[in-house]
Amino acid sequence: MSCHLSCHTLSSQSVRCSRHRKSQLTQCVARPTGAPARPSASGKSGPRPLVIATRPSKLAKEQTRQVQQLLLAAAQLKEEPLHLSALEIKSVGDTSQGVSLRSLGSGAFTEALDQAVLAGEADMAVHSLKDCPAALAPGLVLAACLPREDPRDVLIAPEATSLGELVPGSRVGTSSSRRAAQIKHAFPHLQVVQLRGNVDARLERIRSRDVSATVLAAAGLKRLGVINPDDGDIGAVRSSGSGSSSSSLAAAAEAGSPISASSSGGGGAASEPTHEGGFVTSVLSTEEMLPAACQGAVGVICREDDEWVVSLLDAISHRGTALEVAAERACLSALLGGGGGGGGGEGRGGSAFPDIAWACNTRHDPDSNTMDLDCLVSDLEGKDLFRYTEFYRPVIDEVDAEALGSLYGSLLHMMAAGQGWL
Repeated sequence: MSCHLSCHTLSSQSVRCSRHRKSQLTQCVARPTGAPARPSASGKSGPRPLVIATRPSKLAKEQTRQVQQLLLAAAQLKEEPLHLSALEIKSVGDTSQGVSLRSLGSGAFTEALDQAVLAGEADMAVHSLKDCPAALAPGLVLAACLPREDPRDVLIAPEATSLGELVPGSRVGTSSSRRAAQIKHAFPHLQVVQLRGNVDARLERIRSRDVSATVLAAAGLKRLGVINPDDGDIGAVRSSGSGSSSSSLAAAAEAGSPISASSSGGGGAASEPTHEGGFVTSVLSTEEMLPAACQGAVGVICREDDEWVVSLLDAISHRGTALEVAAERACLSALLGGGGGGGGGEGRGGSAFPDIAWACNTRHDPDSNTMDLDCLVSDLEGKDLFRYTEFYRPVIDEVDAEALGSLYGSLLHMMAAGQGWL
């Protein structure tokens, strides 16, 4: 078929269609201007000291630091003062390390922070958007998206530079159903085993030969300086000076989710592998491993009736990322029948995961105002996998982006329901 839609059959019946602790921050010096915003339901009104809820992990705090810097810079441009502090809150995901993410359900990393915002304990919360349910709790709004980091995944192994280079029987450790299903589908000769924990612990499992390789998100590793970005690709693994990368990789231990730092980068192709500390790190192409929806994107939520905070966050939001996030969240919402979820969660906080694996990734071109979308749904064992791609779809605003995502999410839902997975 033509007109951006061509179909061919893959193995295993798959179809591919291509068509609570506070830290005080620096204050900006000046006087506020303009009338105070209308009070929110929490009773808090316009200009005031702001509290940002964050998880206690190193990556979460780094994400929050970046949001703080952007807000302070925007306030300085307006010559307005801004007082910011951070409130660290442990999520269910942080306190349940021995439990699989699937059993925890959606919102495991976000619900506690969202509730703090709703209760007025915090004014906003910073999230890795792949952890965010698409259906936010009533009263909350996604008010800002930071520039997206590389959404791709990284393979870490002693020698192999791609999943295809792993010898038959190799054990690949991951806690992600998405990664597991794609590996099982494309590489049925590999074994997929549950592997959760910090990066250092995962590397130790490789050293002990308990597992042969693991797959992690590139975004978090890059943002923490574990690997160097070079035009969106892997540069070099940074060691701690001991000749091993494990200590610096351990800094990403608490990463959990990727973080945004630069404009939407990291194309679909894989980049050159690097060797350090006895391991090879290789960025996987999106063809080999399709990322989770919103992987690499960081967002900030706040109370939707807090007009002053909404306006502050709108000033730092990145348009391209917001469009990609809108499409990917709409895709997941339609796939899951309206409850929807981010790349790692469905429905509102606490909703159970359906027995499917899915992925969605978009790329918005600001010059042509077009968007490419790539999405898939599969059973958990990767036996049957349906993947759809569209190129150069005109997308001007979030309405267009959501329409595109919803269209393909509905298609994925139809295929999953037809297979009896939903």
